[in-house]
Amino acid sequence: MKTQQNMRQMVFVPHRDGECLIGNSNTGRLHSLDCSAIDMMREDHKIPTDGAGFTPCGWCHACGTCHETIFEEVNEDPEGTELCMDKRIIQLFKQTGCASCSSKKGIIKMFHDPHGVRLIGREGHWWIYFECEECGYQTAWWKAMNKLKNSK
Repeated sequence: MKTQQNMRQMVFVPHRDGECLIGNSNTGRLHSLDCSAIDMMREDHKIPTDGAGFTPCGWCHACGTCHETIFEEVNEDPEGTELCMDKRIIQLFKQTGCASCSSKKGIIKMFHDPHGVRLIGREGHWWIYFECEECGYQTAWWKAMNKLKNSK
């Protein structure tokens, strides 16, 4: 993924014109009045509500207008991220590539992390991952190791 990029987050605005929303006490989902899921609910699970405490339905989203807010991420990489130059790690990712799209184009990065691995010649533990140029997916070193083991 790029260090500077615009990301879109969908923000759903509930109906505010006095129209009631229906909550499902069994699933915790929130539905608008015209949602087809309401027909499948038992009557004792239907609760008229303003939406508080419920998760929007995946079909109707229990909403009125859909708005997009755009924000910029300043820096996605953790502080202290470095390029990994360890020959064994480079060889590992040359063999496995991206776990999502299998592309071999990308950058191998690492940062200090207590759950990481020790590298010869480096102090501390390092979290190592391959950042794909094609799709932006970040493949952790342990996923690459598992992929290599499973392919043999």
